[in-house]
Amino acid sequence: MNTQRNDVSIDDAKAALDAIAAANRVAYESVTPPLWLRTLLALMLGALTVFGAWSSGSSLWTFVTLITISVIMIIFISYYWILRNKGIKLRLNPKNLTEKIISFLGSFTTALMIMLSIELYRDGYIWVPYIAAIINVGLMLYLMSKYSVNGARIERG
Repeated sequence: MNTQRNDVSIDDAKAALDAIAAANRVAYESVTPPLWLRTLLALMLGALTVFGAWSSGSSLWTFVTLITISVIMIIFISYYWILRNKGIKLRLNPKNLTEKIISFLGSFTTALMIMLSIELYRDGYIWVPYIAAIINVGLMLYLMSKYSVNGARIERG
């Protein structure tokens, strides 16, 4: 029986580590939406918050709210479809309890801000939808930067 020694040079080890880091960067960039898309979706959600409050009693703003929801859905489905065509399948369902909690808290906070803006706008607090929109935009940008669609934490390589 022969014993073979596999000597790896320092340069080979550095090249292997660089290749792993490059693969991690590509994976991270593939899963994370680009900054312009995150910003667009966050601004659309902020607009949805304001338009939702304005829509109470106005058929025009209700129509604008429905159009905004449709555009958000089209953007998300298009992004999902582009990734699918690249061979990347996003997992939409949370895998563990932590991911479920993050998804629930993000969606609950967003819905709560929208509902509060609608109800308080009806009561005469016309500034509340703007504050709620800013909160929703900030929350959306943070969540889309740090977590995937299903609530999994994105690790940078």
